[in-house]
Amino acid sequence: LKWKQHQRKNERHGYFSSSLNTLCFNVRGLDLRWGEVCLLAKQHLFDILVLGEVGRVGFALMSGALSNHNVFYQSGENAHGGVLVMMRKDISAVRVSCSLPSMCALDLQFDQTIRLIAMYAPDSKTRN
Repeated sequence: LKWKQHQRKNERHGYFSSSLNTLCFNVRGLDLRWGEVCLLAKQHLFDILVLGEVGRVGFALMSGALSNHNVFYQSGENAHGGVLVMMRKDISAVRVSCSLPSMCALDLQFDQTIRLIAMYAPDSKTRN
């Protein structure tokens, strides 16, 4: 795969890498862990951030804090469920229709399409 538009120079070693930095974090309630999420975002230059078990989401707060990212959200089956994906705005992503709660599917448009499926699936639930 060619991800030239997403190459980053490694300052320490002087070479370019062609990978997507993806963080995945089960927040167990985004309202309680928002500070930690912001700290992670500042410490790690992520391309994609997947948050599980987000509960209620304040989109205005997120847009203000991480304005260079698009937000994709799928609610869950209860007050604590749901999944949220934040992706750098320069990555072309198209949401794929999915009716399952707590599951968000995205097609990332590179020279080949990569499907990213983010989900939160607690042990108490079964999927057929």
